[in-house]
Amino acid sequence: KEEHENGLPREAAPGALAALDAVAAQGWTNGLLTGNGPLRAKYKLLAAGIDPQLFDPVHSYFGHESPTSHDLTAGARAALDGRHAVIVGDTPADGAAADSAGIPFLAVATGIYSTAELVDTSALVIVNDLVTGLDELIETIAQSMGTESARR
Repeated sequence: KEEHENGLPREAAPGALAALDAVAAQGWTNGLLTGNGPLRAKYKLLAAGIDPQLFDPVHSYFGHESPTSHDLTAGARAALDGRHAVIVGDTPADGAAADSAGIPFLAVATGIYSTAELVDTSALVIVNDLVTGLDELIETIAQSMGTESARR
């Protein structure tokens, strides 16, 4: 009953807002790729205290656009028309979706999967969280683009 009256409580992963800011500070685009529809994604972000406007709507892709995560990710890859992209996720399924579209995967163990459980993915890097692992995550994105990060 409480969940129905108050909504599903959510918390942003520690460091999530700083990570979004760090990506934007590099001049890169924050896009959202989710199995949720746009409205559900918006409400989940808001419930976690994250402004949905931190994500570029032109470079965001939602579950209602595709029947499977493979199709969704492949559609995102096609829409990006050769632009560089990475997928930052916290599940082996995120890694499989990235792999199916040929997009580099970076793993963060902030979900239900531990670092040890993410080792069997193709992740270029696995960080424990977005607080202690943010610099490494940003550096890995820069390396995957063939550039150097401005963060030091």
